[in-house]
Amino acid sequence: MADIEVNCGHCGGVFEAPEDMAGSVAECPECGKQISIPLPPSPERAKLEVKRDAVITGGKRCPSCGATMAEQDVICIQCGYDTRTGARIVEKPSSNKIAKWLLTIAVLIVLTFLAISVLQKKWAPSATGLVTPPPKTVSASVPTQTTTHAKTTAQTATQAVTATVSSNETAKAEKLAQLTKDYKAALDRKYPLYGRGDAVVLRAQNGRMYRGKFIGLEKESAIIFVDQQRVEVPLKLLDNESRVRVDRDFRDRYIDSTVKKRVEAAPRGA
Repeated sequence: MADIEVNCGHCGGVFEAPEDMAGSVAECPECGKQISIPLPPSPERAKLEVKRDAVITGGKRCPSCGATMAEQDVICIQCGYDTRTGARIVEKPSSNKIAKWLLTIAVLIVLTFLAISVLQKKWAPSATGLVTPPPKTVSASVPTQTTTHAKTTAQTATQAVTATVSSNETAKAEKLAQLTKDYKAALDRKYPLYGRGDAVVLRAQNGRMYRGKFIGLEKESAIIFVDQQRVEVPLKLLDNESRVRVDRDFRDRYIDSTVKKRVEAAPRGA
């Protein structure tokens, strides 16, 4: 009995499996991931055979985790390694938060000092040792020069804090948008969406395989034709790798969730 050559879609490794395991699920001896054993080629299944993307077994290796990447990829979709910076996806350094707090504390200190100065001048003791009462002719509608200066300083400091916070938030949003764009491009190349009429192999979370021609989505199910028969596969039963190739909404949510989780899990200050 001839062996079947199997290409692992996770790590790019190649191994052989007995022919009687065709159509079942096995564990890759290199990375330990669960993969399906393809059926041996035959005239009856030729029209349903899926062509593997050359990117899965070719391209380049991630310097961080060793996963397969396309030559044009800049971010590894397995570990988040950025080949441009030589680091994993990280959150913006926390020095911005520290700067914001230091600026706020400085403003409070300045305002407190100015307030104390105003009170000392207002209630300064006279030559007889008695406290001089505040003048009765001072109008509440006419601020003194010191008060005006204090207000101007407070407004300037507030504007500076607001500008710093706004700048930091904008930079963080732009960074997250760029990382999302790069991750989406890598996912599009490695796991492109199936189109109507494509031969597909859908895998359920319990390891069951569905092979046929993809028709589209209907009522939370993927519709495929298997031997001229219409089969509905519930989307919620599919594993992530199969579902991101047929369900566009789930694909968008998967990209956003993956990028955010990797940003939050990244070590601070890395």
